[in-house]
Amino acid sequence: MSRTEESSIIKIRVFATMMVVLLHVSAPVRDQWHSMADMNWFIGAIFDSLGRSGVPLFVMISGALLLPCLSDWREFYRKRFTRILIPMFIWSILYAFFWEWQTVGNRSLIEILFSVLSGPTYYHLWYFYMLIGLYLVTPFIQVLVHNLTKQRLEFLLILWIIIRLIIPNLQFQLSTWFNFQLGFGFQFNFPDLYLGYFILGYYLRVFGLPFKIGSKGWLFFGVTLLQTALSAAVYARSGVYQEFMIMPYSPTVLLQATLFFCWMIERKEQPVASWMSILNSCSFGLYLIHPFIIELLKTGFKGLSLSSRSMDTIGSIPATWLVTMILSTAIIYVLIKIPYISRGVS
Repeated sequence: MSRTEESSIIKIRVFATMMVVLLHVSAPVRDQWHSMADMNWFIGAIFDSLGRSGVPLFVMISGALLLPCLSDWREFYRKRFTRILIPMFIWSILYAFFWEWQTVGNRSLIEILFSVLSGPTYYHLWYFYMLIGLYLVTPFIQVLVHNLTKQRLEFLLILWIIIRLIIPNLQFQLSTWFNFQLGFGFQFNFPDLYLGYFILGYYLRVFGLPFKIGSKGWLFFGVTLLQTALSAAVYARSGVYQEFMIMPYSPTVLLQATLFFCWMIERKEQPVASWMSILNSCSFGLYLIHPFIIELLKTGFKGLSLSSRSMDTIGSIPATWLVTMILSTAIIYVLIKIPYISRGVS
């Protein structure tokens, strides 16, 4: 990988981390349409929408980094699983105890420890389980993409977009607006949602977009506003908040992720700032620890607390996001300097 490519990947990773934290900070607002002033909710929903492409961008980075190389599958599994399984179990146990404290549960120590085996112990840890699935198939996907022509790879991605994003979205919109149930007698299970983003990251790094689009940054923000407006319209129509419009299987989230990825790849002349280098080194640990910080800020200390609902969303969400980013980064920056402990956060 060239230095310009590496700097682009660093920028994408840093902004993806910031997006995920913003998403989790603003999440408590998005389902509060009926208890908040419309404009207050809409501003919160814009922040929420800004963070929606964070996880797809992480997956696209993995595809861009892992798929161009043909790896020995035994060595690949040894390196990758050694790196993620230790943090996975450590943080799963920590969050299992944290959840028990939050819910004032009465599970035994053995039950808490075994809960790690039954699935994510906290909402953001699902990423580990998805990543394990991607890593399991990576050596085989490497062979696949290296033996596909550019046209066949594009056709595979088009199939993925139609089957996993456009058709489900069409079914959802018809059901919401016209109460029309569009069904099919066969299953749409391949390609997997995140496997598609994985391959898309490889494609965009190797070939770029097959057509020219100008002002990708402005288009990214335009799609974000459109996505917010569409989700508000669906909310008003159905009377309940529908996440479909802002999930990774939404076409607007695909557009967000693609535009942002290509925008950063093309900004080769921009050097990586020192603060970005720090955030890049802390990104993995920051992803893991930030829900702790969000919840502790919300709980507060001696009557002082901070959350997305502390004041109007235009002030509370950026303030909570900034404090969460600073505290999370500071803690992880210290932890990665400590031998042995660093293996759980980097």
